Amino acid sequence: MRSSIPRGNVSSEVFVRSSPGQFKAFADEMKSKGEGIVLTTKLLSGAQELRDMVCNAEIWIANAEMHVGRIPTAKARYEQIESEMKSLLTQERVTPNSAARSQISVAVMQGDVAAEQVDIQLQQVWDLGIGDSGLNLSKEFTKWDANCDPPDTFRKRGATAQSIGAWERACKQALAEREKFVPIFRHTMEQRAELKSFQAVAQAHRKAVVDEANQIQ
Repeated sequence: MRSSIPRGNVSSEVFVRSSPGQFKAFADEMKSKGEGIVLTTKLLSGAQELRDMVCNAEIWIANAEMHVGRIPTAKARYEQIESEMKSLLTQERVTPNSAARSQISVAVMQGDVAAEQVDIQLQQVWDLGIGDSGLNLSKEFTKWDANCDPPDTFRKRGATAQSIGAWERACKQALAEREKFVPIFRHTMEQRAELKSFQAVAQAHRKAVVDEANQIQ
């Protein structure tokens, strides 16, 4: 084969036919490099996914712990509403005027409505926010095999040192985060279940007050 080069000179290239063995060696080498590139990409992508999972878990934990800390305030609000409703009921019992009793009865029902608004707010925070997102994270940690393969395994398969290091660090962080997340998730869900029981009892108490207020009216 001839090709032109500067100054008008002509060079000649000689192609030598390779043996089947040489061709196979070359093909195997290209295949190995290709697999290494694929593995490197997979490791970097997997490392990022693990970092994202750790980040999401940290955000969830901070949010959950904040709202667990607010449970006493929520309970106090229910108790305050119930106390005000009972106080109105007592007032209604000793009110001789029927029109005035009717107004008090309406105020009692308004207290129940206010408590139901608290129910809705807590449902949005706990069930639609903390509960659903926490359950999704729990499923992610559960389905993750947590198998941090030894770096030598990846190195022999052609992955770069950078991708191996990134994967190893991310894997260790995810393992540590899972150990942290699992008990906090369990405790948070227990707190939610206890709050639901409290809400059910409070609702029953309010219903009894509303029923009596309607009877007096």
